[in-house]
Amino acid sequence: MLRPGENFLSIEFTALNFSPSERNQYAYRLDGFDEDWVYTNRPVATYTNLDGGDYVLHLKAANNDGIWNETGISLPIEVIPPLRERWYFKLLLVLLVMGVLAGIWWLRKQQRNRLETFRESLARDLHDEMGSTLSSIRFFSEFARQQVSEGNAPAAEPILQRISTSVSSASESMQDIVWAMKNKDDSLDDLAARMTEFGLRLMESRNVNFKTHVSDDFLGKHLQPEVRRNIYLIFKEAVNNAAKYAEASEVELFLSVKKGWLLMKITDNGKGFEAGSQHADGGGNGLRNMRLRAEDIGGKVEITSKPGEGTKVELRVSV
Repeated sequence: MLRPGENFLSIEFTALNFSPSERNQYAYRLDGFDEDWVYTNRPVATYTNLDGGDYVLHLKAANNDGIWNETGISLPIEVIPPLRERWYFKLLLVLLVMGVLAGIWWLRKQQRNRLETFRESLARDLHDEMGSTLSSIRFFSEFARQQVSEGNAPAAEPILQRISTSVSSASESMQDIVWAMKNKDDSLDDLAARMTEFGLRLMESRNVNFKTHVSDDFLGKHLQPEVRRNIYLIFKEAVNNAAKYAEASEVELFLSVKKGWLLMKITDNGKGFEAGSQHADGGGNGLRNMRLRAEDIGGKVEITSKPGEGTKVELRVSV
């Protein structure tokens, strides 16, 4: 029996003729390998690189007078193939390749589905935000034009101011959408920088101090576009609410990543609100929208507040 990994098969034999033995002749044939007898005066048969399977080695000898024993002997030989040549290994290899291909197909399908969902979300937001904003701009523009044509220019001034505000809002929304679609801006570093820039710009106009606290473990990681965008919009909603309703002198942003979870906390030292009030129920302040956006990315938002003790918005999402 030839074991897996052995490189050759060598069999020694001899003839029962000792006078003189050096004149003995030998012949051997391995069924399934040799087409004819191999004649030699050396009592050894050597084979290399035999395929796995069953063989029969036939041997015969001739004495010093050249008389052959045509009966000879037969020796069964089993060659055990190496692991890579066994049928079950080949089957497992085929199954492994099929599994890898199926996994690649599934991952690409998931990526396409996520991308399609993200695109639909962007298209929906673009339609809702831009559509309503453009409609209001058109309405206010027509109203202002009418006031001016009637000689009532002072009445048109606040309308023009509202048009300017609407245009600024539309421009900012477009910038957010373009930013969310850029792959080069998918790092947490960029997200933290954009949050800080928005918070400082918004709070400075209201004479409110804004601070950002970013832990070292927050930097150097990357997010899917839909996750990054929803986190940013939750932040904007929370900061806008603080700017409009909290009457705070300070707003702080805390960002960290712990054990695969992104943690974002926005706090203010404003007037707060009572649990069960319109603010707590999400009426008019987007609190409900923040919770829905968190659910869309597998996260959770918790909002805590008490009158006179400020408000805290916490987001926890797996990254």
